[in-house]
Amino acid sequence: MKKTVLILGLFALGFSLASFTTSTIVVLNEIENMALAVIKWDAKTVDAGTIKKGVSVDLVFEFTNSGKVPLTIYNVKPSCGCTVASYPKEPIMPGETAEIKTTYNATKTGKFRKSVVVTSNTDPKTETLILVGEVI
Repeated sequence: MKKTVLILGLFALGFSLASFTTSTIVVLNEIENMALAVIKWDAKTVDAGTIKKGVSVDLVFEFTNSGKVPLTIYNVKPSCGCTVASYPKEPIMPGETAEIKTTYNATKTGKFRKSVVVTSNTDPKTETLILVGEVI
C-alpha cells in the first residue's frame, strides 16, 4: 500500500513538473516573440552643408514605424547645448511616419559633427542620429 501511494505521489509530482515546464516554455516563447516597434530612418545622418556663423539651421530626421506595435519615443537628447530637438510625444502607429526636428546654432566656425540620442521602445533601445556641416 505504501508503495502504491509513493508511486502515485511520484507520478503526480512528475506530471505537475512536466505541466509547469511546458507552461513555462510557452510563456517564455511568447515573451521572446513579443513584437517591438521598429524605426526605419530615411537617413541617420543629415548634412547641413555650409552655413554662416551666428545662423541657426533646422534639420529633420524622418522615420517610419515599420514594426507591429505603436512606437513610443521616450527621450531625444542632443550632445551639446548648441543643438535642440523636438520629437512626437504621442505613439506612432505601425506604418505611420513622423520626424525628429533639430536646430543647430552655429556659434563656432569650422566643420561640426553633433549627435542626438533617441531612446524608444525598440531593440536596441537607443539610436544615435548625426548632424554634420561646416560653419564659415
